[in-house]
Parts: sequence; structure tokens; C-alpha cells
Amino acid sequence: MSKKVYKLSDIEKILTYIPPIFLLILTIISVFITYFVMDYKKNSKITLMMQKERFLNQKRLDDYIQNTHQKINKTLSEAQQELQKSVHLLKGVYSTTRYKGLRSHLIEIEEKENILFVIFDKNLNIYYGDELVKNIQKLIFNKKTEKKYLELTLLYISSQGKDSSLSWRDDIDKTIQLSYFDKTDDGELFIGAFSLVDSLRNLTLDQYVRSIITQPTFPKKEYYFWIHDYEKRNSFNMHNRESWDIATSINTKDHYRNLRKYQLLIGITENPKAIEGKKQNIIEEFQNKRRFAIFIIFLIATLLLTVTTLFSSFIKKQFNIYNNQLESIVKDEIEKNEQKQKLLIQQNRLAAMGEMIGAIAHQWRQPLNNISLIIHFVKDNIKEKTFDSFFKQAKEQIEYMSQTIDDFRDFHKPSKNREPFDIKGAIKSAISILNVKENITINLEGTHLYIDGYKNEFQQAILNILSNARDAIGDKTGTINIKIEDKKITIHNSGEPLEKEILDKMFEPYFTTKSGKKGTGIGLYMTKAIIEESMGGEIYASNETNGITFTILL
Repeated sequence: MSKKVYKLSDIEKILTYIPPIFLLILTIISVFITYFVMDYKKNSKITLMMQKERFLNQKRLDDYIQNTHQKINKTLSEAQQELQKSVHLLKGVYSTTRYKGLRSHLIEIEEKENILFVIFDKNLNIYYGDELVKNIQKLIFNKKTEKKYLELTLLYISSQGKDSSLSWRDDIDKTIQLSYFDKTDDGELFIGAFSLVDSLRNLTLDQYVRSIITQPTFPKKEYYFWIHDYEKRNSFNMHNRESWDIATSINTKDHYRNLRKYQLLIGITENPKAIEGKKQNIIEEFQNKRRFAIFIIFLIATLLLTVTTLFSSFIKKQFNIYNNQLESIVKDEIEKNEQKQKLLIQQNRLAAMGEMIGAIAHQWRQPLNNISLIIHFVKDNIKEKTFDSFFKQAKEQIEYMSQTIDDFRDFHKPSKNREPFDIKGAIKSAISILNVKENITINLEGTHLYIDGYKNEFQQAILNILSNARDAIGDKTGTINIKIEDKKITIHNSGEPLEKEILDKMFEPYFTTKSGKKGTGIGLYMTKAIIEESMGGEIYASNETNGITFTILL
């Protein structure tokens, strides 16, 4: 199945219509992704807010219970200080009047301050408050009334020493009574002051009720506290109304702490209006973000669409320009192909010349051998010494002719494979083929250098350079200096320097400065192609003070 070949008009349509369509699809996808991402972030933030509120409510409830109990302890501490003041007052009265007027002061303080007193001496004889001591005896010894337990009770109190604060708790009735005892300065009496018996449960409940009432209440508050008395089955502030209601059950989603000792549940409830307001704020926040994101997407899409339209217009103009220039480009390519074709024809001619020279060499070889045999025969039959020199000269000429035929045959025979060869030897072979007059001296310097390449093509390139050097010198006396230095070959001739314009064009095909049919403009072009393409090197020419230098880098 053959692949579709796209025309320029097809490419123009693709570049014109595909970008806007792609941009439209990308915009729609971006809007959908933005919507779902924003919705996911909104739900995540609401969930995180709810979790944070639950965590804060737990902490708020714990702090609230801790603060309330601190207030209860502070109330008890203040009551303890009042008892201490009363005892110190009685100690002052005793130190002044001894027993005179002490009882009247006791009765006055009890009626005024709601404080009860107990006084007994160091021999454990009760002076005042025997009923109160008996109540303490029953509390300590589980309601035992024997006298020895009374003495033990007084002994326990006196053993606490001076300035002792005590609290008497009844876990069955859930009551508490505070006391403070101190000795008189003479050590004769123990004076103690007792608070009235309070219900510890009622004291705790009252403190929680007062703390709820003193809490600021307004509709947008995020939470409120409540109390559930499961002994009496009623609740306070269960619906944020600061009143007692009959409660049958509580919301299990609320956070609460169970004060089993007082049969109370202290809880905290989120204000639905406040929570709903926070949710609504988050929803509005992400709605604004979504609108802004979509606006940015459409703004970018509009900008890109504008750029795409301008680009499409530019593409159309460029295609029109390319279409107008296409004929000239095709014409130039045809000319280049014709040049390459001529070069191939020239190379084929050289190859055919090599084959022809090989045939001539084959036909010439036998007569040369016959001449050589004849000369040997004449030498063997003529014994004159003067003939030896003529024989030697004839022999040298015959060998030179034979070697020349081999050089021409090998030179015009194209190399098929890359193989190592001696650069210096290849240059010598090119020199031997070159026909130079006596006015030109060729000097070759440098060591033997072996590289991997095509020997015959390289010899052709060197011969082309030497031929141009010979023509540049002409009939004047001149030199051609060849120097080999580590893959760098310089060929300098003493001809006239060339203009820069000629130097820039001398390696172009069919460029020649020779008049008539003396030059084809192929030689140096072939040289550059051989050095750069076949040998993988570089060649350039430059003017020197006394001629032109060709530099080859391999």
C-alpha cells in the first residue's frame, strides 16, 4: 500500500486549520479539568475544615472542663481563706480575754459568716462544737459513735499540727466540708473553723452553669457548651438557649466528657449556622477561583488563536513566495544535476582512458621485451667496451617507458576499496606522470605517512593541483615545494598571487581562468570532492608573498 504524498496545498491547509481546532479542543479539556480540580479542592478544603473543627472542639471542651474545675478549686480556696481569717480572729480574742467573751464571739461569727467552730484543749476535752466533731467521727469511722472513736477523731485533728487545712468529703452523699485548725499561742487550745456542708455535685453543676451563662452568645458563634444531668434527666443549654430542658437523648456526633462522679455529661456542639457559613465561604472562594481560572484559560486561548491566525496568514504568504520561487529552485537543481552528470562523464572518460592505456600497455609490452632481447643479443655478440654505455642507456630508457606505462595504467584505474597507502609514494607517482619543463623545479619534503583511503583518487587530486601550479608558473623559472607534516600537506608554487574573488571560486565546478579550450573547470572541483568526500579531509588555498599555497588536512 503506497503512502499518501502531500502537496503544498495540503500542507498549507493542515497548517491553517489544525492549530485552531487543536486549540479549541485543548481549551474545552482545560475548562473541564479546571472544573473538576476546583471541585475536588473545594470538597477537600471543606472536609479539612470539618476535621479541624472537630479537633478544635475536642480541645475547647478539654480546656473548658479544666478551666471550670480550676474555678471550683479557686472557690474552695477562697472559702478556706475565710475559715483561716475566722480562726485567727478567735485566736486574737483568746490571747486577750482567755475564755471570757470567746463563746459570744463564736456565736456572732457563726451567724454572720455561716461558719461553724470546734474548740478542744490539749487533753482532747471539747470546749465547743461537740456535735460537729461527732459528725466528723461518723464520716471517718463509718458512723461509729463510741467515745474512743471520738477521741481518735480529736487525736487525728490535733496530730495535723498548727495551721492545717482539711476537707471532709462524703462520697456517698457527694458532699464536702472544709475546715481549718490552728493552736493558740500558749498551746492550750485547738481552734477550728468549718464551712457549711455543701453538695460537691451541686457546687460543680452550679459552676458549669455559671460558666456557660458567662460565655458570649451570638448567632455566628462556632460552638456552644451544654450540660446533661442524667441523674435528674434534664439538660442545660442543649439547644443554645441557656435554659433547662427535659432531655431524652443527646446527639452522639457531639463531643462530650462523662463526669461519672457527679453523673454529668459536659459537651460541645458545633453551631450549624456558623459551620454552614464557613462552608458557604469556601464554596464562594472556589467559585471565584473557578471563574478566574476559566477567564485566564479563555484569555490565553484568545491570544493563542490570534497568534495562530497571524501565523496562518504568514504561512499562506510564505507558501505563495515558495510557489513563486519554485521554478527557479527547480532550474538551479537541474543545473546542479547537469554539472554532476558532466562530472560523472569526465570520470567515466578517465576510467575509459585507463582501460585504453592498459590495452596499449599490453600491446606495447611485447615489442619492448623483443627490443630488450635484441639489445642483449647485440651485447653478447659485439665485444666492444664502448657499446656497454649505449647498452646501459638503452636499457634505462626501455625500463622508464615500461614504468611510465604502468604508472599511467594504475593512475587511471579507479580504486574500489579503501586501503592503507603511503602519501609520499602517491605524490611521487603523481610527480612522475606530470609533464614539466626544465624551468620548473619540484621539491618534496617530509617522511613517509600511511593513511587509509583511495590511492588513485588521491593521486588524481595531487596531479590536478600540480598541473595548476605548473600552468601558473608558465615559462618563467619557478619552483613547486611539497611538504608533508603529520597529515598536513602544503603545495606551494612560485606563480603570481590570485585575487580574492578567484580564490573564493576556484574550487567551484566549471570555473576556470584559462582561455579557450585549455581549461574545463573540473580539475580543482574534482580535487575538493576527492579530498573532502572520499578522503574525509579539508583543502583550501591562500596567497603567499611569493605565490599560492594549497593546504590539505587529512
